[in-house]
Order: sequence, then structure tokens, then C-alpha cells
Amino acid sequence: MARRPVEMRIEDALDPLPDQSDKFVRKLLMDAIALSIVGAMIDVTDQVRNWPHDDSFDRNLYEEPIIYGDDQQSLEPPQMVPIHYIQENRSEDRFLGQMQVEVGVAGRLYLGKTRDVSAHGLSVEIADSSLALVSERKATITFPKLEARSSSLARIKGTFRNVPAEIVGGPANGEQLLRLKISNANKGRQFSNAFSGFLAKRQSGLLLETSHTLRAATSRLYSSIFIESSSTLPVFIYCRSQNDWTFRLGITASPSPLVNYFEVADGEFDFSVLTMNGRLQRIMQEVIEQGSAEIILYLSKERRGSIPEFEIKSLAEFEISDETQRTDFVHHAMGHDFRCIKIVVNHPDVPPKAEIEQAIDRLVQLSPGRCERLKTDFNNLIAIGDVVDITGLVEDVWNETPIPGATGDTSGTNEKSVT
Repeated sequence: MARRPVEMRIEDALDPLPDQSDKFVRKLLMDAIALSIVGAMIDVTDQVRNWPHDDSFDRNLYEEPIIYGDDQQSLEPPQMVPIHYIQENRSEDRFLGQMQVEVGVAGRLYLGKTRDVSAHGLSVEIADSSLALVSERKATITFPKLEARSSSLARIKGTFRNVPAEIVGGPANGEQLLRLKISNANKGRQFSNAFSGFLAKRQSGLLLETSHTLRAATSRLYSSIFIESSSTLPVFIYCRSQNDWTFRLGITASPSPLVNYFEVADGEFDFSVLTMNGRLQRIMQEVIEQGSAEIILYLSKERRGSIPEFEIKSLAEFEISDETQRTDFVHHAMGHDFRCIKIVVNHPDVPPKAEIEQAIDRLVQLSPGRCERLKTDFNNLIAIGDVVDITGLVEDVWNETPIPGATGDTSGTNEKSVT
């Protein structure tokens, strides 16, 4: 579910664009105001190709489907893969033009010409058709002309020579185009910093097309919306004594819409919805019995009178006695600030005690008291998981028509006991 940007952000993205801006791109930017759902299209073809195959796949595709017995291996669904490369690194300014490069893959050198280069990646046209047979993912890139024009210090450091990279897209459909992502290792970052400076100094003389600048602006805006809409918080559950559970949330310094949701007053946060009505105990009971657990919480953030303070009302999925209760709560919450979160936890993979002791020993000289606290925390840690914002997945509930006669009063929702 997208956290829609205010119109001011849209205008800020449009202001730097030239007057001859492409109408289509401007429309994309304005469409962000009405954006409701964001996601990613992930190519998992390689994972599917790794499925186990047998003779049964040689049957005619139009025959009756094959029914597998319980003892036969099932096909593992493709897993999601990181999309940070798309989000962060390819929505930046690029040098669009041909530049000779040398790409080293699996001990062999391939000559090519760039189609575009940015500080974190590039596309290279390779004439050698044998490259399509190479399965190696690691590569090195040398930029002869950039190296020749660089400072003596850059040449000594080898800033533009043998830059480590990862192949993220190989030749396909008869096109010998190789897409590479610059490594985040020290030498990769050294190149990224140097090339960013190269672009900044020579911006006016480079082939930076207006159309690409517009696409980059659009990509940045939509990426920021996606990042703001992807809300997950790590949660750690501890057992201090029998039936005495407590939890901590991994909150970072960077802004998070999910964290901000729980701010009920200036600088004050309320996460008590995780523990009330025996919810934490229920989670831990399932973890102990089954090894993992999850619960869904429907939340409504409402103002307390006229003062700038809020309270968060909640309803857990397992507390619902009938569908009307959920429908009433969600329709009521939609009149305020609605969220739906899922808490998913598992047994932690805690390091061996000896490793914890070794790590703590290195810190003793700094703060013995804090080290003892760390040791206690690790000993008490019993479950670890995530609090995930799944508001967008319950859209079907929003559109339900309330049952005639059902009330929207949810004042007693949080008082429901759990048996």
C-alpha cells in the first residue's frame, strides 16, 4: 500500500525539469498523487529452472495434469530477491555514449563499448558471442580513456582499472548487452566517488539526454514512495522468568512511517497493542509449541479530544468472534488512521554461549556493566521476528458494506479477554 506523497513533493520533483519536459513523464509524476499500491516485478526464471525435473515433464502439455504423491518432492516456489539495485543505483545520472572498456570474466578479457555508465553500474555491448556461454557472475572493468585522463594519484591507485563488479544481466535475444553493478567493496566505492565527480565537473559537455533526466526523476520519486511504503520492524522477545515476557523493537534513526504511526504525542510512542489482552503470551505459546507464530492486528489511531495526543485502538485476528466484528472495526478505523500489521516470530538462531563470551570479553574494558547486560539479554532471548505493515493486503475489507444494524462502536474492543 503506497504512502502517497503530498502534492508539494510532486511539485518539487517537477520544478527542476526543463520547459520542454516530456508530457508522458509529467503525467507519471502527477499520477503519484493517486498511487495506491506499489510493488516490484521480479524475474525468478533462474529459480524455476533449478526445480527438479524428471521424465514426467516430457508429457504433452495438453494431457491431464500429473498428480504427485505425498512422498514425491514438491516444487519450491520462487523466493523474492533484493531490489536495491533497481531502487537505489540505476535512477541516477548516467553518461549516455560509447566509451571503450575492458571486461574481465572468468580469467578472460572481453572488449566492449558502453551504452551508459553511472557511478554504480553500466551497460556494455560485447562483440564476442562466446560471452553468452559464461556462467561466472563476478567481473572486473577497466576504463582506459578515463584512466589516461585521470590524475596521477588516481592512476597510482588504479581507480579506473580492474574495478570489481557483478553481472546482473547477460546477453539475451540476440543482443550482446552486458549489465553490470559496481561492487560495494572499497575499490568499487573508490570508482563510484571518482565517477560521480567526473559527471559533476563535465555535466554540460556530456551526453545526458533530457528524456533520461526525466526518467531518472520519475524513478527517484517512485523509489522513494516504495521505500516509504515498505514498513518492517524487527522485534525481539525475551523471557525474564516463567510467563514473564517482554519485547524490544529494532527502531533505526531514519524515518519510518510504521514507527511514526505509533507516536501518540511529541516524542512519545505507544507499542502496548503488542502486549495487551495476552497477545504476547499467545505468540510465545505458539512459538514454544510449533517453533514459529504470527498474529494480525487491525489498528485505529484516534485523536484524544482536541489536544494533539492520540490513542491506538486495536483488534487481533484471533480475538474476532464473527466477521461483523472485523468489518465494524475496520470501517470505523477508516474514518481515522487505519493500519493492519502482522507480527511474525521464530526461535532465534542464537550464537553458541562461548562465542557470546568471546565477543563480550573484547568489550569488557569499555563497559563491564553493559557487557553483563548484553549477556543477560542473549540468555533471555527466546524469539525474534518482524512487525510488518500489511495494510494494503486488507483492501477487500475496506470495500465491504457494513451489515445493516451493525454498530461502529469499538470502544470495548481492547477489553476482550483471551482464553
